[in-house]
Amino acid sequence: MPEGAVRVEAGDVPAFHSHQAWPCTPVATLTGYWRIPDADAVDTVNWMAANPTPGLTIPFMPHYPAGNTGEMNVGELPTPDSQEGIVFSVMRIDDGSVVIRAQVAALAADATCADPGPGARWGAPGQG
Repeated sequence: MPEGAVRVEAGDVPAFHSHQAWPCTPVATLTGYWRIPDADAVDTVNWMAANPTPGLTIPFMPHYPAGNTGEMNVGELPTPDSQEGIVFSVMRIDDGSVVIRAQVAALAADATCADPGPGARWGAPGQG
């Protein structure tokens, strides 16, 4: 997490509008939340994209315009075509803080993925 990030409980941050669906099962999931006082949301998501979690990669580099205060996502995956990893959602809230949600998923060794339909494929987690 960026400098100044403090771990908080889900009830200590406003609700996020997005949700990461994991198309493969069985899957174990975990969600965590952080708050950074007086931070810029775009700077935060850019820092996260430039500093991935060790062992994970970012297959889709987000490009958010300066001043964006809506939800922004960055996905970190073990491999570019993986359907597990971490999706970080970042947004600025009314008190000037930035809040971060991490949605983590780990697939079981025997996991299978739902069929997205003819000619379709699943996008990378965090890609939108």
